[in-house]
Amino acid sequence: MSTNLTFLTREKCQRLTLRESLLACTQGAYLGRPWISTMVPLSTAVRMPRAILPATTALTLLTMSLASAQESTFWMACAPVDSVSDSPAAQCTTVRLPLRYVAGTDSISVGVMRITAANRATAQIWFLDGGPGDAGSASLGRLARVLDMPDIDVYTVDHRGVGRSALLRCPEQQAAGSSEGQEISRDEWADCIAYISELRPDLDALTAANTVIDLSRVIDAMREPGKRVIIMGVSYGTYLAQRYLQQFPTQPDAVILDGIVPLDWSFAEFDSGLDITARRVLGRCAEDIECRDRLGADPVQTVTTLLDSLATGHCGGIGLTPQLTRLVLGSMFMVDAVPHAFLMGFIHRVQRCAWHDRLSVLHMFREVFSDLAEPPSHSPVLQRHVSMSELWPVDAPDSTTFEEALERYIMTTEVSASFARTAGVWPVYERPSDGEHLGRYDGPMLLLHGGLDPTMPVERLRETRDRLRGANQSFVLFPDAGHVVVNESDCAVEIYHSFIRNPEDVPDTTCVATVPTLSLKPTVDESKSIFGADDMWGDTVSPFDSLLFVSVFRFSALLIGLGALVVAAFQLRKARGGAVSRGWIKTAVMLSLWALVSGAVWICVFIVPLLIRYNLAMLTALTLLVLHVVIGVWFVKRLTVRKLTAS
Repeated sequence: MSTNLTFLTREKCQRLTLRESLLACTQGAYLGRPWISTMVPLSTAVRMPRAILPATTALTLLTMSLASAQESTFWMACAPVDSVSDSPAAQCTTVRLPLRYVAGTDSISVGVMRITAANRATAQIWFLDGGPGDAGSASLGRLARVLDMPDIDVYTVDHRGVGRSALLRCPEQQAAGSSEGQEISRDEWADCIAYISELRPDLDALTAANTVIDLSRVIDAMREPGKRVIIMGVSYGTYLAQRYLQQFPTQPDAVILDGIVPLDWSFAEFDSGLDITARRVLGRCAEDIECRDRLGADPVQTVTTLLDSLATGHCGGIGLTPQLTRLVLGSMFMVDAVPHAFLMGFIHRVQRCAWHDRLSVLHMFREVFSDLAEPPSHSPVLQRHVSMSELWPVDAPDSTTFEEALERYIMTTEVSASFARTAGVWPVYERPSDGEHLGRYDGPMLLLHGGLDPTMPVERLRETRDRLRGANQSFVLFPDAGHVVVNESDCAVEIYHSFIRNPEDVPDTTCVATVPTLSLKPTVDESKSIFGADDMWGDTVSPFDSLLFVSVFRFSALLIGLGALVVAAFQLRKARGGAVSRGWIKTAVMLSLWALVSGAVWICVFIVPLLIRYNLAMLTALTLLVLHVVIGVWFVKRLTVRKLTAS
């Protein structure tokens, strides 16, 4: 459930095949990452004299003891380390907490970040990021800007195993030179599991239960008189918030859950849940005249038919198989930066598979999937650790069952199938006995969810909604929104503001009715960005596209035509009784060399740029076409004028 999925740099993605890129670039922060941001260097984050910079840098090494609470907390500008935030106002500290709350004397360093209010603050928002595996410190700056409330302090505690809180990694498998970089490939998981089992003795302490105790301890230490404490969870963070309320229902003054994950949900449902919502989105196509004209009255059946045709070789020139096409569609569905309309455009173009459709699909692959990397603070290992321990059914079927189920879906990211492969061998911690039961919480609560959430169908929330119907508890559904609605809608931000300022009042939700519905008509700029063409459907072809087609697919015809001229000239020479001179042979050799060299140049100058940027490819194609015409004219003149007239 991520808006910015994937964990590969642009360079890494470009080195992979399409399928490898999609698998590595879509299986990651499944229940999180609503925002990606960057941290500023210490020297630019705060304004202070150079003379005291060394001292302030040294202070970042200090930690806090909860025994002496706020008096021992040293807040400093966040240094540019793995966890990143793009707010110059962000401050960081480190807290020493018990590694295991039930026994032992070992401790763990937990990272805390805050952005304080510009004015006198009236509340503290404690942000719980998603994943599992996402660090809140990577998103806090973005959250502060989205909320834009000058009288609110925002805090986050990095979950255990991510960011600044004992980051859980497999160094060899996540090295820059490994097969998938920071992410871990299917073949690397066995070695990764062996590594953490042997060299991470804290695995049993990196649990959701301990994380919420950390949160409670830190809030106790840092809450201030006169400021409300509001817990805000997004995606997997909503799961953590519910686990927190099981143990500490009286600590917060209010709670916000956005992109809700029920306590009894598991990653075994991920693939099937995505398919349910995908079919719902395709159903909206049938309600749109332009979309229905292209995908028919039953778009789901159209996709099913398309997948069957791909199995028999349809559109084979770009290497799409049924399984890969499902993966492409599911990945596009998960990336918030890609409007759902382009799912329809992709289906239509692959169904038709004309020459310009193939070029546009290739352009789309590079634009959508080549630069969606997770920050280093994200931990796919911690994600798998928490998921296998408490977000995976103990009686789940084996991986073969999940892999076979993929053929029934029209879109997928293969997440459930991927998790199933490590379910039986992961060193899990003890599953919480109360994990599926929400403790009684009667305080103010705001719940928000998108009706087109790609990984959590709204029907799945029925039990959660039934449990949370208190006097000050409101559920707000945005019918056409995706995952984490505050990231999509100004209306959601308004509702946040209303609730944060007056949690005891029922928030004004009238703006929900004015939120635009799902649009299947992207702008020209959006179409150019995704498909490299003004028209998403590709029903009209621009002169430049036509020129590109001529230059690419008719290049061989150009060479054949020039070769025919040479043959005709030879025949004419012989018909006049003349012998073939060395000049003719030299000219023929030169023409052949020119054809070979120009072909090599074509591959280097045209094909490579096409893989990177469609518009650059059109420019180089135009240049080469003009060059071919000029050289061709020169050869024709040399052959038909100089040689024939000389005879």
